[in-house]
Amino acid sequence: MVFVLYLAGLAVLIVVLALGLEFVQRRGAPAVSSPWRQEPVVAPTTPALTPTGGASPSLASGAAFSAPPPAPILARTGAVREIVLIVAVALLALIALGSDWVFYRQLDEMRAARRAWLAPQSARSDKAPAVGRTFEVSVLTQNSGAEPAVDIFADAAPFAVALSDAGSPSVDRSIRDALNHCLATKPGDRTRVVYPNPAGANDRTTLSVKRELIDWDVLYGTKILVVPGCYAYRTGGQTHHSAFCFFYQHGFSNSNDWAICQGGNYAD
Repeated sequence: MVFVLYLAGLAVLIVVLALGLEFVQRRGAPAVSSPWRQEPVVAPTTPALTPTGGASPSLASGAAFSAPPPAPILARTGAVREIVLIVAVALLALIALGSDWVFYRQLDEMRAARRAWLAPQSARSDKAPAVGRTFEVSVLTQNSGAEPAVDIFADAAPFAVALSDAGSPSVDRSIRDALNHCLATKPGDRTRVVYPNPAGANDRTTLSVKRELIDWDVLYGTKILVVPGCYAYRTGGQTHHSAFCFFYQHGFSNSNDWAICQGGNYAD
C-alpha cells in the first residue's frame, strides 16, 4: 500500500513538473505580433548610375532589408519544442517508475527469503486419553526461515466426531471455520520466540483437549479427535499465520505421529 501511494505521488509530481515546464516555456516565449510588414522599396528611376562595387540596384535594395520568418513558422517551432519536451519528461517518468518497480520487487523477494516461516511438523500425545481428564497434544514446529519468529500466539479448537461422520460437510465446515479464525488472529505481545533452525523442529507447543470431549467412544475408537490449530506471529515487522490440523483415532493412530487432515493447513 505504501509503495502504491509512493508511485501515485511520483506520477503527480511528474505531471506537475511537465505542466510547469510548459507554463515556463509559454511565459518565456516572445509575444507574437501581427504579421511582419515590409514597406515597399522604390527602385531608382535613373538607370544611369551603378552602385560602387558593381552591385546591381536589386541586390542593393535586397541587402538593405532582410525580412524575418513568418510568424506561423515560429509558432509551430515553439509547439514542436514543447511537445518534444513533454514526451521526454514522460519517458523519463516511465523509466523511473520501471526502475522503482524492479527495486521494490527485489526488496520484496529479499524480505520473503529472510523472513521466519513457522512450519508445524508433527503432533503427538505422550499419554493415552482417559475419560473425564484433559488430553494433551504436543505440536512440534520448525522455523525454516532466516529470522526469529516473535510474539507467537498459539491456539486450537479441538472437536470430536463420530467415525461414520468423519467425511461429512459439517466436519469440513468446522475445519474451514477454524482456518478463517486463524487468519484473523493477532500475535501476542512479547510472548514467545522461535529462532531459525532449518535442520529440524525446535519448538514444542502443548495444546489441551477439554475433558468433556473425552468419552468412551473416543477410547473405543468409534470417535476421532480433530485438532485444528493456529500460530500467529511477527517477523520483519509483519504479521503472519500458520494454520494446521491433525486428527487421532485411539487404538488405530500412531500416538507419536498423528495424521494430517486433508484441509485446514495453510500459511501466509
